[in-house]
Amino acid sequence: AKLDKDAVRAYRQQLRTPQEDKALSACAAFEGDVLIVQSGKDDRIPPEVIASYQAAFKDANSFSHRIIAEATHAMRDPAHQRLYATLLINWVEEMVRASRRSYR
Repeated sequence: AKLDKDAVRAYRQQLRTPQEDKALSACAAFEGDVLIVQSGKDDRIPPEVIASYQAAFKDANSFSHRIIAEATHAMRDPAHQRLYATLLINWVEEMVRASRRSYR
């Protein structure tokens, strides 16, 4: 709440690298499975942030990116919340199935 909102907005509108950002640095070191769900009408998280995260997860075991086209940042619409839950459940099930196949 104490951060300058204009400065935060300007920071988010620039592509970042793991060398410039601690969160992205952690993402670059992550070797697990990744799911990014993006709100298509997000007024808080600009596309540059999503692109920076996508680029940072270069060593991830798997990477999935889904967009809920009409959703806002808060996803207050119950239909968007259900779609988000469905995406998450389907992704987890997919990861479990893939994990089981790798152990056979």
